[in-house]
Amino acid sequence: MAYRVLVIGDDATVHRAFERAVADTGCECEVVNAASGEAGVEAFEAYRPALVFLDLSMPGLADLDLARAIRERDPRVPIYVMTPFYRESLDELRAAAERGLEFELMHKPGGLDHIAEVTRGVLLGTVETY
Repeated sequence: MAYRVLVIGDDATVHRAFERAVADTGCECEVVNAASGEAGVEAFEAYRPALVFLDLSMPGLADLDLARAIRERDPRVPIYVMTPFYRESLDELRAAAERGLEFELMHKPGGLDHIAEVTRGVLLGTVETY
């Protein structure tokens, strides 16, 4: 079975890293990249990915508004929010979780092995989310 993984972020280097990491999962996967929140919502609707990684800090529709927009379209898709500013974002992340927004947090930059492990685990059902 082929899976789609959506990576939403404005950094092309991150996109390439995810493509390499997902290729190393051993899963049959296609990485769909979106460079903005708006493009991410459009890609989500067009491709209906099995897993979403999104950058917490981007211009335009970003931050947790983007996670909410995706969650409205599919309440079950696993969403991994990536941020290098974990401590600075903690209050916002905690408040969103308390209001019922379900997501997992991932430190950015994550190593390729970690990205591959998370992707493989989610797609094969060996990592529980939410």
